[in-house]
Amino acid sequence: MIHVAGSFEREYLFPAPRAAAFAYYANFPGIVPHLPQIALTRTYRENQYRLAYTATELSLYHIKIYCDVQVIPDRRAWRLRVQPLPGHPPVKSVSGLSSTHAQGQYSSESIFHDEDGNTRIQYSLNLRADLPTPLALALMPGALLDEIAQTVTGWRMATIAEQFIQRTLA
Repeated sequence: MIHVAGSFEREYLFPAPRAAAFAYYANFPGIVPHLPQIALTRTYRENQYRLAYTATELSLYHIKIYCDVQVIPDRRAWRLRVQPLPGHPPVKSVSGLSSTHAQGQYSSESIFHDEDGNTRIQYSLNLRADLPTPLALALMPGALLDEIAQTVTGWRMATIAEQFIQRTLA
């Protein structure tokens, strides 16, 4: 197994009043396309979804992580949480020669603060999964694979979050 985990936190200023910013980000199906490498693949119910994170690493290894999530908007606290959704069958973990996919856990949180007619948003993003090792990497020591995966996943989460912020601001 390859253990991957990545997270990112950042504050940024959104050019709209807090109520408008909150409504914009609470529209989860409308906001997901701004997350690079993450796609909405299924809607279970209102505010309950399956996401898929897809990446190709080293131009050779194809990775897909599926995550079931629920969106919890809390307008009283001006907090928008996306957390793992229990109760749905996970995808079956599969690996091939240069591919792997499995179920993972995605979460994010946005906290909205008024700031002179704009909104300061505290944003955090997390992704975790245990992936079966592709056959082409089977002889590589597990600790080394995990270390490489941690480095790459941390970098990917920072890139995803930064691009998400830039796209939503645009």
